[in-house]
Formats: sequence, C-alpha cells, structure tokens
Amino acid sequence: MVSLNLHRRHLSESQRAMVAAKLANLDNGQRASPIGEGAVTQQSAADMLNVGKRTVERAREVIEGGAPELVAAVESGAVSVSAAADVASLSKPEQAEIVARGEREILQAAKQIRSAKAEERQIELRRMRDARPALPDGRPAVLRRWHTLFWGLTADTMS
Repeated sequence: MVSLNLHRRHLSESQRAMVAAKLANLDNGQRASPIGEGAVTQQSAADMLNVGKRTVERAREVIEGGAPELVAAVESGAVSVSAAADVASLSKPEQAEIVARGEREILQAAKQIRSAKAEERQIELRRMRDARPALPDGRPAVLRRWHTLFWGLTADTMS
C-alpha cells in the first residue's frame, strides 16, 4: 500500500512516476499468480500515484537503463522522466557525463535524441513511399499498405 505521507508530499509527475515504477513488480503482460497477493501492475501503480501508464513505463526505462546519476536527477525533480528516458538510451558513461554538466545539458541531449529519432522516422517513411509505385488515382502506395493491413482492401477493391 502506498504510504499516506506520499500523497501529502509535493512531488512532480516525474517523481511520482519513478515511485510507481518501483512499486510495479509485474512487467507489461505478465500475469499475476492467484497466490501472489503483492503483485502490482504498472497500470495499478500508475493509478495509485495519479500518473499515466506510459509515464511509468518511461520511468522503468530510466531505472533499468539509466546511470545512477540520471536516476537521482529524476528522483530529485531536476529532470523530467521523458527527458531522462531519452538520455537513458545512451551508454552509461555518456549519461554520467551529460548529467555532470547539469540540467540544461540533459534537456539539450534529450532534444537532440528526439530530433534524431524523428529524422530517422521521416527517412524511413520517404523510403517506404519511394519504394512503392503510386496507385492509379495518384494516392501514395503507403495508404494502400495501410488499407490492406487494417481493412483487407487491395488496390483492385479500392478503385
């Protein structure tokens, strides 16, 4: 059970997410055994601490893949969970170096990582678009793939 004092403290959303990630002892999709009464899912931990499940998942990424300095920065409220989760994708020595430079450097690194990921997604979308011929009516072929996946439609049935 979450301590009543926890609700009285003034914690940021990121700090509450870190607590929820530590409370959750079941991984995503893992079933609780009927005997195990202490099982806490990420969703129930998120509900207890009034944060989103995705935020708890990001906090778990920080706890599992983050350098101790990065985890401490989130727990102290200096950095958000989302920025820390992005930085946690780097190697631990890189993380420690970034954290040592301060909060502004952490936020800048997270911004650069997000920007690089967005650029990779754009390149992949362009590659997919260029690899497939356009439909007879000029629509991009990516839509054809989407229609085929979700509605079972093909170019013949869409015309």
